[in-house]
Amino acid sequence: MQALSFLSGAILFGANLIYIISTIRGKTQPTRGSWITWAILDIAVVTGMYVQDALNGQVIAGTVTSCIVAIMSFRWGKPGWSTLRMVGKDIPIEKICLWTLPFGLMLWWFTRNADWNIVVSNALIAFACLPTYASMWEDPTRENRSAWTLAFISSLVLLPAIHAWTIADATQPLVWLVTLIPIVYMVWLHHPKPK
Repeated sequence: MQALSFLSGAILFGANLIYIISTIRGKTQPTRGSWITWAILDIAVVTGMYVQDALNGQVIAGTVTSCIVAIMSFRWGKPGWSTLRMVGKDIPIEKICLWTLPFGLMLWWFTRNADWNIVVSNALIAFACLPTYASMWEDPTRENRSAWTLAFISSLVLLPAIHAWTIADATQPLVWLVTLIPIVYMVWLHHPKPK
């Protein structure tokens, strides 16, 4: 189990290293708001999982590298905060995630149960994927296919390493796997119609 957790982390670290190199070469342009949001949420998840003694290789590698990409996005990233057009309005998804993050932290503080932080932060991570999905649906070539595919493989490798099906141990691996399924579909199978 520990070996699979480590392998999952190593694969994700490699995936994000490919993403970082692609960004430096100008082939990928991370959205600043998305990566800042994910980095902050990842730190919240890691903190909760650490308290619950539920850390795994994937969440550690993901947090470290999302923080690196967030910092890099100030130089190489697409500026601004993404919005998603819903019901005729632009919804500031990333800002909503950051505004609601304290809710999970307050629940943790009041209940003394880090599971609340883990659940709320992972739900916000999934919610924050919506602008990325919209961008990739429009043009999947904006993203690095190899990096996202390896991230998905990392999630598959981690599944058998989940040693207890508790909120602390299983929420992060399952949420990350589920959020990667649409991304992998889009980078491999989605071919937008020319405008």
